[in-house]
Amino acid sequence: MFDQLGAALDSANPMIDGRHPVPEEGMRKAAVLSLFTNDDDPRLILTERARHLRKHAGQISFPGGNRDGRETPEQTALREAMEECAIDSDGVRILGRLPMSSLPVTSYVVTPVVGVWDSVWPLEMVPDPVEVAEIHAVPVSALVDPANRGSWAWTSEVAAMAWRAENGGARLDRDAHLDGGARMDRGAHKDGAGLELTRIARSAQQIQHTGPTFVYGDLVIWGFTAMLLDGLLELAGWAQPWNRDRVIEIPKRFGGW
Repeated sequence: MFDQLGAALDSANPMIDGRHPVPEEGMRKAAVLSLFTNDDDPRLILTERARHLRKHAGQISFPGGNRDGRETPEQTALREAMEECAIDSDGVRILGRLPMSSLPVTSYVVTPVVGVWDSVWPLEMVPDPVEVAEIHAVPVSALVDPANRGSWAWTSEVAAMAWRAENGGARLDRDAHLDGGARMDRGAHKDGAGLELTRIARSAQQIQHTGPTFVYGDLVIWGFTAMLLDGLLELAGWAQPWNRDRVIEIPKRFGGW
């Protein structure tokens, strides 16, 4: 059942979108484990991040974390799966890895490692409460069901600002894009070169952010995890057509707004 997925991993393109662009040099390295059970209807192992975490609290994610020292992505993914979920690495057969994707909000470049539980022993998991609130084993049949799919959507307001720099008779206009939280006022100060800098509000525009979303019971999977999951289902040949125009609201429990 995993033959197509394993073969496709070797030639897969990087998974990127508007919020997860091509990785840049200097970003911190991490890896995650996308682990399937070896059943007629495989289940994908996902974690629900602990509520007290500073970043991505409550979100559904793959087990994973920072790469230590000279670890390979596979070593990191298996170590993190053991630390977060007590998954015995001896029972995991690695199918391959996806090209690195980026998480600019935390300055990480992430390598997704894909594996299948391939042991005579059942998969037993225990969440580490420091990082994981719950562990979820979600059937692939539920993930590919068009009734459980849609898109999240969020609109941000961005102010296009201009700096007017003057030094005697010389003048230089420079544009900068600031988040909608920036003050829309005039102000002036001296920069290091002694130029008089005046900030002038030019205009405001709204930017639409969107991406795939999965629903399973009361779980909502979105963001980076859903982007990777969407690509995995396509590579495996399991995906079915779904309505990308259907908007699914993200509850605050899962990091929504």
